[in-house]
Amino acid sequence: MIRKLAEAASVAVHTFRLLAARATRAEGPVPADPRRILVVAYGAVGDTIFFLPVLEALRKAWPKAKLVYVADYYVGTDMLATSGLADEYWRFSSSDLWNGTGGARRELAAKIREGAFDVVVLGPGTPLRGIAPALLGIPVRAGHLRLVSSPNREWTGPGHLLWKLRRAITRQELERRLTINYPVWLSPGEHAVERNLGLVHALGVAAPPAAESRPMLAVSDVAREAARRAVPDAPGKRTLGLHLGPPGTNYAKLWPIERWARALKLVAERLPIRVVVVGGPEERERAKRFAEAFGGECVLLAGTCGMLETFAAIARCELFLSSDTGLSKAAMAQGVPTVSVWGPVERTGYGVVWEPAKHTEVVHPVPCAPCVVMGTAEEGPGVLNFTNCGHHDCLSRLEAPLVADAVLKRLGVS
Repeated sequence: MIRKLAEAASVAVHTFRLLAARATRAEGPVPADPRRILVVAYGAVGDTIFFLPVLEALRKAWPKAKLVYVADYYVGTDMLATSGLADEYWRFSSSDLWNGTGGARRELAAKIREGAFDVVVLGPGTPLRGIAPALLGIPVRAGHLRLVSSPNREWTGPGHLLWKLRRAITRQELERRLTINYPVWLSPGEHAVERNLGLVHALGVAAPPAAESRPMLAVSDVAREAARRAVPDAPGKRTLGLHLGPPGTNYAKLWPIERWARALKLVAERLPIRVVVVGGPEERERAKRFAEAFGGECVLLAGTCGMLETFAAIARCELFLSSDTGLSKAAMAQGVPTVSVWGPVERTGYGVVWEPAKHTEVVHPVPCAPCVVMGTAEEGPGVLNFTNCGHHDCLSRLEAPLVADAVLKRLGVS
């Protein structure tokens, strides 16, 4: 109770400060030749890959502008710093901005005020609490807004209104409504790349359609050489990449390790394969568990490569396998065919977007899936999601032979 009261008091204070700052907010048209552009786009690896077309479009439209990109530590350091898509990177932990005590928020707000930016572009996962008053000093503020409504259309009355208010506060939609003056409304059924490109369209910037906007990942020759040594040629064997996903992944969206091992055993009975298991340091034990359960030839790279080396290792694979993880998006961005397993999360928003003929999405359809739409779990009285369904059938009933058949078909084996 004390924690909830403290959170409510914090929200009230931040909202009051934001309302007070609106009295002196800057407003203006999109400049023809902006000098300084701020991009604040928080998200994991896959979200960032899907946001790269925005950076590419901004860089192409305004090549003389200084572009400052704010993102999480590992994404900014490992993935984007060599891309040339921004001139400067500010790295702040997303957990500090979402849930921290305020030091990171105050530091970022001060840097924003000092930055004298003409335009700011806000990604859909960007936390605004504590920094929104500083953003109001930027004349052009483009960002996503979403309707706050329950998926249960029969739910009405005071309970519904209180739920909508709580949802708006916890998702920081209230701050976004009070801050953004070049809004882009999120629509169900749109792919994340399409949604993101809406931000540059709101600024009057042209960009290719989502399906034609596959970004270039900034993988260096050094990273490619490291990957070549880690994944040498294996004549006579088909090289398959695999990302199991880290423990504690949001939305309970990972297919079990034992199912992956069983599926690839079935594949190995039909043709010789080598499995390259990639991932971060926290995935080492999961990779070892897979190798023991699979029993075939494995190259365990989880926790041994940086992000760019991992991207390069994926590019050396004939086929890449995963649940809905960021590295599957890295494979798609590099033109590597994929087989991906889907459960709670909507495929239309976060699945295949580039070269769909190269990719296979495997699902076990159930009435309550997907229960995560536009990055948010469906909830409300009578609404099932991955936290309360009690069965998780979308993944628990997806059997290994179905995935094995999809893999074999992708490899040209009927």
